[in-house]
Amino acid sequence: MVTLTLAEESVYFRFNQLGFLPQDNKTAVVMSREALSGRFDLVDSQNDKTVFSGTPDIMSADGWGEWHYYQLDFPPVVSTGQYYLCIPGKKVRSALFTIGGQIYSAYQEDALVFMRQQRCGYNPFLDCVCHRRDGRSMYGPMPDSTYYDLSDGWHDAGDQLKYLITGSNATAKKMVTAENAKKREEKI
Repeated sequence: MVTLTLAEESVYFRFNQLGFLPQDNKTAVVMSREALSGRFDLVDSQNDKTVFSGTPDIMSADGWGEWHYYQLDFPPVVSTGQYYLCIPGKKVRSALFTIGGQIYSAYQEDALVFMRQQRCGYNPFLDCVCHRRDGRSMYGPMPDSTYYDLSDGWHDAGDQLKYLITGSNATAKKMVTAENAKKREEKI
């Protein structure tokens, strides 16, 4: 997210920070303290030329105070490159983003690096061993505090807090990564 000051006001652009595949439906959201009118431009960052102009669609956002919300759609643009969005006459622009066929190519590697960092036992990110001899059972069929070697498990796996959302998210990402890898292998 990039925030650019508009006199005393602020404008926020929200979009997929990884970028967009050429065939994707490309949408961004703009939040502003003042009403915007006119058009928005999608600009090629290589030459600062406008490649698409559109009209911001007003979004209903009851209960969010004095903010104005707009949806910016730019699906016809399929050319690979780096772009930014701007509101002409307001001197505000978004951060750069990419339209291209390889935007997700390293994403699964980032997810796996993070998951390796969260592994108990030997941690290649920290180059050390953590949680030695502290894997203890609670509320199980064996006596409380029975030791189990849980090396290669995950940090927080035994916490009694509610990590369902983050755990299921990590599991889903691993499954999607495996599925995408299989699809790539089938294409080769």
